[in-house]
Amino acid sequence: MTAAATATEDLWQQAWESLRQGKIQGRSPFHQGVLATQTERGPEARYVVLRQVDQQNACVYFHTDSRSPKVNQIKNAPELAWCFYGDGLQLRLQGKARLHQGNAIARGGWQQASPMSQRAYLSTHASGTVLSKPVHEKSVTLGNVAMSAEESETSFSHFMLVEFQVLELEILLLKSSGHLRALFNMSGNERQAQWLAP
Repeated sequence: MTAAATATEDLWQQAWESLRQGKIQGRSPFHQGVLATQTERGPEARYVVLRQVDQQNACVYFHTDSRSPKVNQIKNAPELAWCFYGDGLQLRLQGKARLHQGNAIARGGWQQASPMSQRAYLSTHASGTVLSKPVHEKSVTLGNVAMSAEESETSFSHFMLVEFQVLELEILLLKSSGHLRALFNMSGNERQAQWLAP
């Protein structure tokens, strides 16, 4: 393997290791990234927690409430961008989303979620609902209190696992010895890399 090929492979592995650590460690800068969707008004961005990482299939996952406005945004335009930054490393993911609700894939994500995360989907109001006054959802503040079977069923009915198939991964590594920037394109099982000017 040439020095350039070794360098791109090292950068690729560093990116995925950072994402894996982000999934595991809540304090990691890669635990949350800015997800951008398309709306009729233009792009919309928000922080989203990274929930699963599958390097072999170049997929990452997040959870959302099925009543959230971003669900319809994804249905209408499943091409997404997700950006992470920490410790001098920027990862820009471009890809396509698949929504999983009520199926075995969603159930797997649900079972991996903490009780506190599961409780979040018991909220009375859909995310982004216009309210006349502030509302503090009691069901969410109960934290790790076990849900009843009925609560669990209701909560799971609002739970959605979003599978993000990474089609492009741009990596920018900022170092005092010199910055590195590379773009990886995924097509099927093929991965192509090219160096970019930082």
